[in-house]
Amino acid sequence: MTDEDPNCENIPNRLLLLKSIKQLSMDNNTLSPLEQVGAITELINLFPLKGISSECINQVIQTLYNLTRIDRGRQDQAAKAGIIPHLMKIIEENSPLKQFALEIILDLGKTPSGRVELAKLNGVEFYLSLLTEYETWRFHTF
Repeated sequence: MTDEDPNCENIPNRLLLLKSIKQLSMDNNTLSPLEQVGAITELINLFPLKGISSECINQVIQTLYNLTRIDRGRQDQAAKAGIIPHLMKIIEENSPLKQFALEIILDLGKTPSGRVELAKLNGVEFYLSLLTEYETWRFHTF
């Protein structure tokens, strides 16, 4: 891998940048500006990078959670940008980030684009499997 390779994990300060964006996403006053500069799409585009560290993915998921937790428009944007397969993978792998991924994916089912994208990926079956596997989520979510 060269320094010019976009998949290179050694891009200077990537983790620091992701941590900074996550901190910004914790302030309601910065959510709209982050949306306007395309942060949701750019963060989702990091998932398929080869060699990206689990700590970077941790920052990405938490930031996307902050960006999408309240606003249906941002949830819709995340669904259109392709977040759903990545969330499904995190949940299926029983990742420590599963809690964030579950909350995001369940909210996406409430948006028009989220429903369309979930339908393409057998979302109903996936949701039903969540009901059987995660009993505590049944009561808190549905």
